[in-house]
Amino acid sequence: MLIDQNVSAFIRNASMDEINTMIALIRDRQRSLQVEIGSSFRVGDSVYFNDKRGAKVTGIISKVNRKTIKVTTPNGQWSVSPSLLNAA
Repeated sequence: MLIDQNVSAFIRNASMDEINTMIALIRDRQRSLQVEIGSSFRVGDSVYFNDKRGAKVTGIISKVNRKTIKVTTPNGQWSVSPSLLNAA
């Protein structure tokens, strides 16, 4: 990812109000990306993700929420961010 030098300079010289505005815009974009990613998954889809230790966990989607997706595995149920899921 490349950030233009002008953008970097603007950020370094930004006021607190400008920084807060940028943070709000970034959060809005993150939310919209989460919704886009989440809408690509459906209940019953087979998915996998890596747990905190890096182990691959495979399961079936049991519920799709706004911010998380419930994945049922042989070891229990996980609430996972859609950005961490991959189709199996």
